[in-house]
Amino acid sequence: MRLNSYRPETHPPKSPNPLPSPLPQLEAVLRCVQDILERGPDERIIVFSTWRDVLRLLEHAFGRNAVPHAHPQTRKALAPAFAAFQVGPGAGAGSATPRVLLLLVKQGGNGLNLTAAQHVILVEPLRSPGLEAQAVGRVDRVGQLRETHVYRFVMNDTIEQNLHRLNCARGLTSQATSSSEPKHLGLR
Repeated sequence: MRLNSYRPETHPPKSPNPLPSPLPQLEAVLRCVQDILERGPDERIIVFSTWRDVLRLLEHAFGRNAVPHAHPQTRKALAPAFAAFQVGPGAGAGSATPRVLLLLVKQGGNGLNLTAAQHVILVEPLRSPGLEAQAVGRVDRVGQLRETHVYRFVMNDTIEQNLHRLNCARGLTSQATSSSEPKHLGLR
């Protein structure tokens, strides 16, 4: 598993419809998703957030920028969204097949197996390292044939950065997503 350092300042905006300027973290997530999807048709991403409103903003941005995604917002919508996401491009899937799945952290539990994805994006640091490990574990598990990449977004000079530093200092950051050297992954 690889923890990736995503530096938004090295990736100029590609989207014709960026998010409003007060949302640099979400703009960075959008750019990261676009960069990953450009690598090839087999790339699949799960985006986790603690906040429903954050996922709604990302859903809006993905829709405006033609990013094929699914955002199940009810229990009934979960199973069809997961099934559509798991369909691979070689299985007759069209361009409408979601390549990005937007999930609340609490939706990502209960033995869910999403090995079609190989990228996990954590929009903000999680208070509980156990929740982070569980989110990453939806992708990085038995049956996963590709290397799992985890992207963390931490805004500099915010409570997020303080929480991230505290978790690293206490050794609470999940071994599954931590590197030997803590990296500053936020915007500058």
